[in-house]
Parts: sequence; structure tokens; C-alpha cells
Amino acid sequence: MSMPPHQEAYERALDSLRRNVHPMGFTAASIRDNELTETAENYAAIWARDSMITSLWVLESGEADLLEAARKSIETLAAHQAPAGQMPAHVLIHDNSPEFSGLGGIASVDSSLWFVIGLTRYVFATGDLEFAGRYAPAAALAIRWLKAHDSTGDGLLEIPESSDWMDLFPRSYNVLYDEVLWHQALVDHGALLDLLGQSGGDEERWHAARVRERILEVFWPVDPTTDTAKGALGRSFIGTPQYLVSEAKPFDFSWRCDIYANLLAGLNGLLEDWQKERIFQFIWGIGADDPHPIRNIYPPVYPGDDDWRDYLVVNFLNLPHHYHNGGAWPFIGGIWVRFLHQLGHEELAFDAMARLTESNRLGVRQEWEFNEWMHGRSGRPMGKAHQAWSAASYIKTYNALHGRATTEEFQHLDGVALRAASEQQAG
Repeated sequence: MSMPPHQEAYERALDSLRRNVHPMGFTAASIRDNELTETAENYAAIWARDSMITSLWVLESGEADLLEAARKSIETLAAHQAPAGQMPAHVLIHDNSPEFSGLGGIASVDSSLWFVIGLTRYVFATGDLEFAGRYAPAAALAIRWLKAHDSTGDGLLEIPESSDWMDLFPRSYNVLYDEVLWHQALVDHGALLDLLGQSGGDEERWHAARVRERILEVFWPVDPTTDTAKGALGRSFIGTPQYLVSEAKPFDFSWRCDIYANLLAGLNGLLEDWQKERIFQFIWGIGADDPHPIRNIYPPVYPGDDDWRDYLVVNFLNLPHHYHNGGAWPFIGGIWVRFLHQLGHEELAFDAMARLTESNRLGVRQEWEFNEWMHGRSGRPMGKAHQAWSAASYIKTYNALHGRATTEEFQHLDGVALRAASEQQAG
């Protein structure tokens, strides 16, 4: 008897992800299933953002080898932390050497954000206090490095252009995606300090509350009590918002919808239910998940637009509807399914899950490639086969829909309670 499609896809996802398990941690894409040319050799690496995101999504899986790969990823990254606190963008496998920037020599900011979150979440999932104590100083140093990116003291980080996961895309200064992660990193660091019985947890949570306040002021510039525009953005105001705008600068802003960042904000407690519902209505209304799984931004940037850059054609990656410029990403597709499920749109959630299953089945050379990304209009795979976070996102989403994992992207952590439980068990 054949397995149901989702069950088969789940087993295939486990197999796909295990192709990325290396003694140093999770690789970004399977080394043995991709031809890694000179321009793609850094896929054979332990990427901070890829490995930490992948780790988060397998913590509830109960798969011991995957949890061990998460542990090794943390150890590899921490071993190469810069003296000032920056985490490497990735560590190359062939010579165990770190690289801290991408194209253009621009520093990777979200690597440090994801490291703090990944370490904290791993510790809370495993209850390993010894591991927490060993790597807490690395998290504290990373937080210190990140705080230095708030030169105005307003709570938000100032992000260089192309310095996060969209590392070949024009956005900078206050970038929604990075600010959402900054809020979460502060919350998680506070929980980690509580867990270790160290001071500073309340201060980090106060800081996180200030960041949340600023995110809503800057990226959702509307008075929530009257739902009227406040005109907080420099160039003009946009009226009643339908989503969090993607980028804000002192005298300008980008009105594009960063779908990924909006979903993250919706799943980590930043937004009220009415805001999440409005975001859903916009994303669903524009058909961002058609054909499948879901595009990362809307609309794409076209030549001639104010924010077009000639470097978008490097390696022909960021043409309209490609890669970061409106490509469709299975790892974000899983977040979309869980967002729908959390909002109670069950029929749409299971329909989106069916589309996500089919997108992961598609391959350039064979079925079940769990490809990195698809063309935003054709839905056909154009990235690397057996991308770690594509498979891990499916694992997390499948478990969430079947009640074996949380739907939240970042479940609430109580460091005081976990420490008390650990001490009681030890006593």
C-alpha cells in the first residue's frame, strides 16, 4: 500500500535533509547532489543562517542525528566568531575557514542574529545547561556587536545594503527582516540569561519591547486605535497599510511587501490578530502562492525602477521573478502554511500544503529534489537540489499540521521555569 502524499513527502524530506548532515553541521545544499562550480562553492559550507534556521525546524522532530547536526553547526560557527563578536556568514568545509561577507565584501548581519536565536532554541529544546554555559559568552558578544549597529540609539539596527539573506538585493538602513530578527534575538538572549541565572534578562526584554514599538511605528505607520495613517515615513505616508513595509530610510522607504519578513513578524508575536489577518488578505489576494509555493517579495524589481541595481543581473540570479527578486521559495512556503493554520484558515492551509508537497517533488534531474527556489511565475525549480532549509521547513510544517510541533516560528521561552525544573531534577 502506498503512503499518503504528505507522509511520503515527509519521509523524503528526512532523506533530503540527511544528505546535508556533515561532521561540521548542516550544509546549505547537498554536496553530493550538486555540481558546485567556482561561483557556487560556498554551498559546501556551514552557513550561519541556513544551519540555524534548519536547526530550529528539526528541534521537535525527535530525530537524534538531526539534533546532533544542529549542535555541531553551533560549535562550528562559535569556533570562528570574530573578536568583535560577528559570526561568520559561513565556514567552508574543505579548509574549515570562515568568511564574514558575501559579494561586494559586505558584512553579514543576520548571521549573528540567527546564531543567538539558534543557540538559545537548541538549549531550551535539549535542556543542556552545560552547553548553554559554554556558548553563552559567544551569544553575549554577538549581541554586543549587533547593538553597535544602532548608532542613533532608537532601538533599530542600521543595516548595510545586501547584508542579510537577500545578499544580492538593494535594501538598507532599517530593514524589516533584520529588525524582526533583532527583536527575537533580544527576547531569546534574555531567556538564555535567565536560564543561566545571570543578570540582564529584564534589560534585554525591555530593549526588545522598545524594538517592537519602533517596528510598528516605522514599518506599520498607522495609529492602531483609529487605523489612520500617522505619516511617519519621510517621503510621504501610504495611507492605511496592508502589510509591514520592507525598508525605511531617513528620507525614503520601500513600499514593497517582504512576504517572508511579514510572515515572520506574524508568527513571533509582534503583531495583533487584526494585523495578521490584513497581511493574510493581501498576500492571498495577490496570489503570491500561485503557482507554488510562495514568492519572497511582491512585486519584483524591474529594470528602470528606482531601486533597480545593475548587480541584480550578476550570475543572472535576480532577474524579475528569480531568486531574491520575487522567486518562489519552499522554505518560506512552509512558513506560509503554518501562518494560515495559525490564523484558522484550515482549508487554505491544507491546500497550500498540497502545493508545497508538489513543489518539493519537482526536480531538474529527478523527483523529490526539495529544490532551493522556483521561478516566481512558472513554478519550476531553478536552484540547488536538496536544499537543507527546504527539507527542514517541510518537516516542521508537516509536524505542526499533525500536532507534533508548534505552529509558531518562535515559541515563548521561560528561562526561569526551565532552570527551576532542572535544579529540582538534579536535586
